[in-house]
Amino acid sequence: LAADALALHRKHCSPEMKPIVACLNRDHARLVSEQFKAAGIAAEYLDGTMSLERRQAVMNGFRAGTVTAIVQVAIVDEGTDIPDSECLMLLRPTRSLRLYRQLVGRVLRTAPGKTEALVIDAGQAYADCGLPDSPVEWTLGGLKPSPPRPTLTAEEGEVTEHPQAELILEQQLRLEQITREQAE
Repeated sequence: LAADALALHRKHCSPEMKPIVACLNRDHARLVSEQFKAAGIAAEYLDGTMSLERRQAVMNGFRAGTVTAIVQVAIVDEGTDIPDSECLMLLRPTRSLRLYRQLVGRVLRTAPGKTEALVIDAGQAYADCGLPDSPVEWTLGGLKPSPPRPTLTAEEGEVTEHPQAELILEQQLRLEQITREQAE
């Protein structure tokens, strides 16, 4: 995933996009940060072992535009507000719906002048967690994920929602209901 990070950034991110890069571990994040810096991207590495002052300085630089990419491990997973970021590069796998939605939520926040958000899911978390807007049925016994929204994968590996996702999803849900009724 580290080797692909720079290629993914170049392919999908416009020069003014400021990505948050979620990495697997500290070594992975350091490597990606160094690759970005070598390519002229003003990236800064963050992890939980760094002082609060250092983390705040990087976040302030990101907001001011002197830092254009935050490459991190478990720093922005929850409780962090960075609304001006337009891109999440998820370079780690996760099966945790909570973590996935928290990370994606970092770039879905609104901000003045922000018109879009991009999620680059190199770890293919969408396969377990669904797309960011996939419905989830929460129950007292835990969550019951809804069927994943139908997607299409382009030759380049880019995943997008199927144009008839709503119709396909409705048909899947109806089949599940019929199966439950027949089992009763």
